[in-house]
Amino acid sequence: MSLTGILLPLITAATGLGGGLGGVFLGSRLTDEREREKRRGDYINRQLTEFYGPLLGLRATIAAHSELRVKLEGAQDSSWRQLVAEARQSDGVSAITRLREGPLGKKYEGMIDYENQKFREMLFPLYQKMVETFRDNISLAEPDTRKHFPALIEYVDVWDRFLQGKLPGQVSQALGHTEANLHPLYDNIRETHDRLGAQQASPKRH
Repeated sequence: MSLTGILLPLITAATGLGGGLGGVFLGSRLTDEREREKRRGDYINRQLTEFYGPLLGLRATIAAHSELRVKLEGAQDSSWRQLVAEARQSDGVSAITRLREGPLGKKYEGMIDYENQKFREMLFPLYQKMVETFRDNISLAEPDTRKHFPALIEYVDVWDRFLQGKLPGQVSQALGHTEANLHPLYDNIRETHDRLGAQQASPKRH
């Protein structure tokens, strides 16, 4: 039972016994608790709307596009292998060469170029937005969330250097540069968002 639930009957009893001063004191305590609950609720709402919610949305957007890219790449590889096999059976190496240099081959090659362009122009800015959101609202982050910020900065900074041609791919591989390094952050964001949301939604018992 909360402090409010304990105080209400005490206030009634004190007032009934003529304890006016005690009733005022207990009433003040009740008001203070309600104010604290309101401030806590307001703070959780800011955490959800200004920090965890936006980060979760950015992560979900990146994940959706990444999953689609993997599906497309799998379908592209499978269908291209089939086309090459059919060309080889029909006219050998010359047919494969014509396939690669023809309109269909150019479309397959264009798929790769498009995905690279899409990452550079759309997906990578979302990662940068995650850093910006984290940086600007770090006071709203739970302590166990803040500890993951360096990993996010490192991941985005290494990609930035690579995309600008300032970092060889071999160096990023030697660093172990992979999105798996961000999975603990992603898990923390989702779990904390859900926990705070449940706290906000649960009715207060008085």
